[in-house]
Amino acid sequence: MAAASGPCAPVLRVFHIIPGEAGGTGMVFSKRDVEHIRAAGVHTRTFFLKSRTSPVILLAEWLRLRRELAAFRPDIVHAHYGTVTAFLTVLNARTPTVVTFHSAEFNHELGISAVREKAGRVLTRFAAKRADQIVCVADEFKRRLSWCAGKVSVIPSSVDVAMFTPQPRDQARAALGWSPADAIVLFYAGKNPETKRLDVAKATIERVRVVYGPIRFEILDGAVDPECMPLYLNAADCLLCTSQAEGSPTIVKEAMACNLPVVSVDVGDVKQRLHGVTNSFIEPRNAEALASRVAQVLRSGERSDGCAHLNDVTSDACRDRYLAIYRGLVAQSRPTELQP
Repeated sequence: MAAASGPCAPVLRVFHIIPGEAGGTGMVFSKRDVEHIRAAGVHTRTFFLKSRTSPVILLAEWLRLRRELAAFRPDIVHAHYGTVTAFLTVLNARTPTVVTFHSAEFNHELGISAVREKAGRVLTRFAAKRADQIVCVADEFKRRLSWCAGKVSVIPSSVDVAMFTPQPRDQARAALGWSPADAIVLFYAGKNPETKRLDVAKATIERVRVVYGPIRFEILDGAVDPECMPLYLNAADCLLCTSQAEGSPTIVKEAMACNLPVVSVDVGDVKQRLHGVTNSFIEPRNAEALASRVAQVLRSGERSDGCAHLNDVTSDACRDRYLAIYRGLVAQSRPTELQP
């Protein structure tokens, strides 16, 4: 990307707002996106919103956000979620705003109260109207925002292919203390196993055990250190995805980057991601159909070629698309060429 001429050209300043804590596994995909944006030479600051439900904490966070925005004086303010996060962003920012929607803002999630879901939809719609640019992680959600399509881009959640890369299976198993002889299926339940349809996954595995034999079923609840995830994906034989609702599930792309075969339902952008990938399959959300494919993958003993299908969703590719959005907004609001 061309840099501005002259030694004193200003550097782009982007203020990121992410719900949750600075540490831990929550919103790790957004944290990684920020890291890659910073590595490109952008001056960034990240504000972690401590609560989206407590009125007392939210009031304190509102005031803290205003102070930090005034101190940092960003060119762009970027909210990495809808609902309360985006709402606070568009109300407080005095410079162009970007909001990335990750799909839960639009989907019906099991285990979430109707009142909370409705309130989130109202806040999300308000933020979408006020934001200068909207990013959705899949085409499906861009279509839902057809009333403001002129400012909507699609950038899937990215995968760091320097971190997630194929490794020898038995080497990864040795690092985790897993037996090299087991047939191992991985499932990511996260913090909302109801929406991930853990019930369907368990029924699928029970059926696989009938038609294939003993299976080690590893359920990840979101507590695994993100740095260890490549080991799990390289150590397993198959990733199973049965989610009721998704946007652009990072776990599927991470599995692809490690050449781990994926058996999934048609949810979010998974069908698009797995198109042309060997030894990976899309099936109805039916335990019988899913089990048949999982058993097929296990019998084959083969990996996939997923890492060859990730060019448009690597961290670098997605970072460059965000930078293009930032620079375009700055050019509209202040016609000054910025670095990097």
